[in-house]
Amino acid sequence: MRRISNQIHLVTLFVVFILNTLNVFAQNSMVIERSTTTITNNGKKTITITSNDNLFDIKHEGKIILSNDDADIKDISSGGYFEVTKSSFGKRRKIIIEKDGNNLIRKYYIGSSEKKYYPDGEKWLKEMLPEIIKSSTIGAESRVNRFYRKGGASKVLAEILKLDSDFVKSAYFKLLLKKNLRTNEITTTLHAIGKNVDSDFYLSSILGDNQHLFLKNTENIDAYIKASSSIGSDFYLSQILKDAVSNKIIADKQLASLLKISKNIGSDFYLTEVLKEVIKKRTLNASNIKQVIFLSNSISSDHYKTDVLKKVLKTKNLSEEAYGTFINALSDVNSDHYITDVIKELTRGKLTSENLDRVLSLIQKNVSSDHYQLDIYKQIANKSDITETQLIKILGTLKSISSSYYLSSALVTFAPRVKKSSNKVKEVYRNAAKSIHSDTYYGRAIKAID
Repeated sequence: MRRISNQIHLVTLFVVFILNTLNVFAQNSMVIERSTTTITNNGKKTITITSNDNLFDIKHEGKIILSNDDADIKDISSGGYFEVTKSSFGKRRKIIIEKDGNNLIRKYYIGSSEKKYYPDGEKWLKEMLPEIIKSSTIGAESRVNRFYRKGGASKVLAEILKLDSDFVKSAYFKLLLKKNLRTNEITTTLHAIGKNVDSDFYLSSILGDNQHLFLKNTENIDAYIKASSSIGSDFYLSQILKDAVSNKIIADKQLASLLKISKNIGSDFYLTEVLKEVIKKRTLNASNIKQVIFLSNSISSDHYKTDVLKKVLKTKNLSEEAYGTFINALSDVNSDHYITDVIKELTRGKLTSENLDRVLSLIQKNVSSDHYQLDIYKQIANKSDITETQLIKILGTLKSISSSYYLSSALVTFAPRVKKSSNKVKEVYRNAAKSIHSDTYYGRAIKAID
């Protein structure tokens, strides 16, 4: 009896398993999977829409105008046509609509046999159009015009939210933006674009192509910045910013707001490209220069960071305040090679006492290599506008060079100027030479001023 009971129990478990499996299969079969592929060739578009077991193939050319209820094709531009084929469970149906003069010629096929278009063909097209509209740009222009006439931008935006792909949504957004939109409508549209277009490619395309419209005033710029922050790709985000920088309608104040978007760029390379474009294409005011320097702090690569900062040094409006910000930006550059390049660039211009103090402090804190320190001091020694007071400061910092060879070389570099200077300068020079541990190099340094 126990054996029979066990067998019954096993059979029951098996039946439950089969029923659960069938239930899962039934649920999964209800999941709608849709994909759309569009190919354009000389104005002729071929669209393939796959939805579950259904396959739509659509070919069309010219401008297609839909009826006001989206249930029929109302008109096609001269020479245009529309063809849709659907295969489902082995059954194939097709509709062809062509423009002939002022008339539309409509044909309906089941398999290879032509059937009367009315009423079955008409009914079938009506059933198909909602799917076609959501998945393609067929009739997009006429639909945007119709909804805009009915309720302005808000009515068009409500329809855009019903569309499937970012490709189709972006086409509708671009058509809407061709309308004479009010400022508040542009702002609302920008918010909708940022929230509803997931593809970085299509989002950046809309934002980039319509900068002349979006960047007219503060309200739109704020919305533009927010929409741009939805772009995850550093490449597309940098393209948006580089285009904006080149746009002459953007004032310096607006540029400052746009540069805030740069904070979202994670790549050192792309952030560097944006900042270099700003420096190249704009005559920057003091505030924007300071902001460029500030943004360079986000660059972790010494190579890219110093590349930006060297270009900043060549701008005309580097104020004392910006100069201080610039020096601070160099504080986390670890490479002796790269920071030496920038410091040498810094010393090419006239050095105020305050800036010389900053440079000398930077050398001592950030340049660990005696070789690179000597390289910087050689350039400073060639400056003709150094005062005795500055020379005394410079000679005092040379003691930070630990190598007897490099320290003596640095002193000898300044020796011609020291020989022409006061005894006080010579005394500072001799005190610095006392840090040389080698008698040979010490003698070389002292002999240079005797």
